[in-house]
Amino acid sequence: MNILYLDVCCLNRPFDDQSQNRVRLEAEAVVLILSNIEGREWQGINSDAIVQEISQSPDSDHRQRVTIMTEDFAPYIEADETVGDRAQELIGFGLSRHGRASFGVR
Repeated sequence: MNILYLDVCCLNRPFDDQSQNRVRLEAEAVVLILSNIEGREWQGINSDAIVQEISQSPDSDHRQRVTIMTEDFAPYIEADETVGDRAQELIGFGLSRHGRASFGVR
């Protein structure tokens, strides 16, 4: 089974202006991924980082929609020392400026 960590930028893509071809294609890809997660063919990972980032969205409609999209994502990765250590390691490698990816690679 494919296990995917989608950051909030990806989750918001279907709500972006679709007038640019690239944005429309990215939105379609995200919708396809979400369909596979909803159909239980793939698994979406949720985390403290995703929940926190969603909560900071200035658009309440997008915030609500994205929260609903991620409610069934499992497993849920909580921030702990292991995740923090992995985040620092990834940041040290230059792989993740914010370390959010560490939630997806325990």
